[in-house]
Amino acid sequence: MGRSDRRIRLRDGRWLGFAEYGDPQGIPLFAFHGTPGSRLMVEAAHGPARARGVRVIAPDRPGFGLSSRRVARQIGDWPQDVAELADALEIPRFGVVGVSGGGPYALACAWRMPERLNVVASISGVAPIAGAAGIPKLQRQDHAALEVMRYAPWLGHPLMALGGFAWRRFPERMYRRLEELCPPADRLVLARPDVARALITGVQEAFRENSRGAADELRLFIRPWGFPLEEIAVPVHIWHGARDTLVPCVAAQRLAGSIPDCRVAIIPDGGHYLVYGMLDELLATARRAVDAGLPGAARHQSDPGASLPAGSLGGG
Repeated sequence: MGRSDRRIRLRDGRWLGFAEYGDPQGIPLFAFHGTPGSRLMVEAAHGPARARGVRVIAPDRPGFGLSSRRVARQIGDWPQDVAELADALEIPRFGVVGVSGGGPYALACAWRMPERLNVVASISGVAPIAGAAGIPKLQRQDHAALEVMRYAPWLGHPLMALGGFAWRRFPERMYRRLEELCPPADRLVLARPDVARALITGVQEAFRENSRGAADELRLFIRPWGFPLEEIAVPVHIWHGARDTLVPCVAAQRLAGSIPDCRVAIIPDGGHYLVYGMLDELLATARRAVDAGLPGAARHQSDPGASLPAGSLGGG
């Protein structure tokens, strides 16, 4: 497994849990899990990170896994927790990458503490919904969940509690259902035993205490994020699968239209879980950025070869 689970006490008294993967002496990269999720989702990166000389630190967000819930939090609050964790680990500069629901949190760090970052990436990341014309076309159950949070937020907790119970009680059945709902590109990735283990344990761990953390996140996604994307002053890498049905590709387009300096790579055959098929490429990008001292000048583009070698993803 190669995982090291730890917790620190934050200045406001909350606990922040995290796991470390890869090379303990490598370049530091903070990885932010999806929603609902936890630090355990990052386990599949352990081998590739160790081979690339990257130290991956995966914190649990408030209300997930080992981390205490923070009432009335905003996405823009997250950088303070990350900064405290980095200080505790004596890491002055680092990279951040957010996957799916973790994407907004990587962007929040880019906005709040650009001087500490040497690479920023959002993969299959969520885009702002508040102020948009409407909730984009999602899979039926995900669209319904966001609509519930928009018009009946009090139902968020019981809705997430039901999902948490199902993943804890019937994990194999839930995972098979997930595979059935995904496009072929994702099914190839989800069939990998290491990915199945990371996703199942990661979601189960998300509900370690209760479902309030997951309900909080859905509520945050439909509200203003608490920081302006237009003020992000560092280059941002965005990777998104053209066949993503969980977070449609329009999310990448919205981010690209708001972030001043970003490089967008749309992966033609990539689905929502493409990160598990591009771990080595992601880590290599982070390594190059750190070795260069700062990310290279980026530009708005929608070029499948902009950030990744052609054909590097295999099936997903």
